[in-house]
Amino acid sequence: MADPTSFYWRTAVKFLILLSTVAQCLDAGNATTTFPTSGIISYGTQRVMRLFGFGDQSDPGSHGAYLKESIRVELQRRLSPTARILLEGDEDFHLVNARYTDYQRPTFIAGVKVAEERDVVETVNYARSRGIPFMARTGGHSLTTSSRGIQRGIILDMRGLNVVRYDTSKQQMTVGGGVTTGEFANATFSRGMEVTVGSCPCTGVLGISLGAGIGRLQGKYGYLNDNMVSIRLLLANGTVITASEETNPSVFWAVRGAGHNFGIGLEATFQVYPQGNNGKHYVVDFEYNLDRLEDLFEAVNRISSPMPQELAMFIIGRKRGATGGNFYAANVKRYDIPTMRSFFDGWKEMNEKYDGQAMFSVMFETFPQQGVRAKRNNATAYPWREGSDHFLMMEAGSKDHANDDIYDAFLSTQQDAWIRTSGYGRLQQYINYGHGSKDAPEALYGYEPWRLARLRALKSELDPEGWFNGYQPFAEGVAY
Repeated sequence: MADPTSFYWRTAVKFLILLSTVAQCLDAGNATTTFPTSGIISYGTQRVMRLFGFGDQSDPGSHGAYLKESIRVELQRRLSPTARILLEGDEDFHLVNARYTDYQRPTFIAGVKVAEERDVVETVNYARSRGIPFMARTGGHSLTTSSRGIQRGIILDMRGLNVVRYDTSKQQMTVGGGVTTGEFANATFSRGMEVTVGSCPCTGVLGISLGAGIGRLQGKYGYLNDNMVSIRLLLANGTVITASEETNPSVFWAVRGAGHNFGIGLEATFQVYPQGNNGKHYVVDFEYNLDRLEDLFEAVNRISSPMPQELAMFIIGRKRGATGGNFYAANVKRYDIPTMRSFFDGWKEMNEKYDGQAMFSVMFETFPQQGVRAKRNNATAYPWREGSDHFLMMEAGSKDHANDDIYDAFLSTQQDAWIRTSGYGRLQQYINYGHGSKDAPEALYGYEPWRLARLRALKSELDPEGWFNGYQPFAEGVAY
């Protein structure tokens, strides 16, 4: 005799599929238009399935397989012919899922290799309609653990938006959201121009500039985003806007220092400048043993007060083969010599104790400040023009997670010591170096109450549901 419950089960499944189809049809009608902020997201397929107990994205079973395959089938229809969808488990999924560090990282069940801007718009609209978190990447260099809140989401690989255009008359360079620092530097250099860029060629230009964009040439030109002329930004509701000093100036202020909280940068234009010294730069490396530590940091303090605008200094302690992992940072006004001695003694001890299991690395950056401080402190959302003389970073890369708590305790304790002797009396953190679990929003966006108030007011207008709370958020709550 047939199980009488099977009929009801099949009926329930058909009912769910019907609701899924209706939701997707409703969504398809809005595929290329602006979504109201309180619209279809509340009734998307994923939300319907959750209502009936089938929507747990952490479920690795049959629903997980259905969800991934449905993303491939439904979303591919909305994308350009050359866009590509990769699912978790596909042979090439690493092409969209690779990241500098896997420590407390976000996870994704699908990735979209976008080919044009509308692929980004369509993916965001689709993800919102289904209640699936999403995130954009270019270089995959993100260090923060704040993105760990995104689990089983959709990753947008932006590398397909790699346009580079140069306006000779205005001396301005326009780059797509998938252009890396190395590509940008090569493009400016080939035209006899330059501007501030970071030290790592694999980072995304727009991702870096939304935080500020520190670098060797900031003494001449300020931060990278000080040279941003305009940006085209995709908002959570599917709208693409342009922000500049003349158009949406409040957004333009906010994205230069807190931009990850407001949208995805599709394209930006930067002012660039004729190369100094015929484009020639000189790199000189010195190696010191730890017994010269005091002499070294005394010399750096002396040279950097003030630092000549053409000079930049890096102090690196790194074992060959070290990989990314847990990451902490802080800014200091001057290097406190006893603190540096204590830190490097501990650094040496940890490397010896956990040799073969983990590697502890450091990089300290000292850049000139003339170009940075030529602008008012409130010119952009970046709050630390007068409070970021030296950038100190440390990380622990390990083969497994067995001793993560031990490594984290060491790094956190050392960060506390840096803060106590920083000369600032508090943590003043560069957003792109923020830890994500420990660094408070005030440390990233400023302790003056008006700063976070202004950012949160704009956030409530542009992203009230919190879709872009996946990277160093200053607002609570997420939509997914």
